[in-house]
Amino acid sequence: MTKKVVDDLISMGIIQHGLPYNFVEYKWIKELLIYLNLEVRVPSRNTIVSNISKKFYEHKERVKLAMRKSHC
Repeated sequence: MTKKVVDDLISMGIIQHGLPYNFVEYKWIKELLIYLNLEVRVPSRNTIVSNISKKFYEHKERVKLAMRKSHC
């Protein structure tokens, strides 16, 4: 699994479940991720915040575009 995939999956989990950004800093979450794949690089809280912010703005632009195309 690539770093981008891991970052995206963690970001989506945080968004969908309303978890705090520091979820990735929880000791047992880190331990679990490393146990599942020794090569995984657990992203930092700052990386997750940046990733979620990018996703928000991308989604916002898609909504704006859909609204412009709307006939209402």
